[in-house]
Amino acid sequence: MYIIVGVDTGKTSAIACVDLSRRLVFTSTRRFGGIEWFVETIRNRGSPVIMASDKHKANGSIIKLASIFDAVLYVPREDISVGKKKEVAGNLGRSVHERDAVSAAMSAYNKYANKVNQA
Repeated sequence: MYIIVGVDTGKTSAIACVDLSRRLVFTSTRRFGGIEWFVETIRNRGSPVIMASDKHKANGSIIKLASIFDAVLYVPREDISVGKKKEVAGNLGRSVHERDAVSAAMSAYNKYANKVNQA
């Protein structure tokens, strides 16, 4: 299954996977989740076509993940505000970290929706 993956990195890391029909199919959070955790968790969910961040300046981890999966890297024009994250993610996600990852994935989907629908 092809997916869009939103990633929130930090002491507490989160992943959100959205299918190409914009359905949230998976979220997970892990304290001190390293690159190995990200790779294993994502591989178990599908093949990412887009790796998304909620921050304008992508950090090294998300750049590395996009490279590992040969996925398009999506970064918003500016950091996604908390208000916008709540609007985009709604009640999806069990924590603020998952909310951030969901909002990144959904924002990427919205950006590439036309291309996704054409494919």
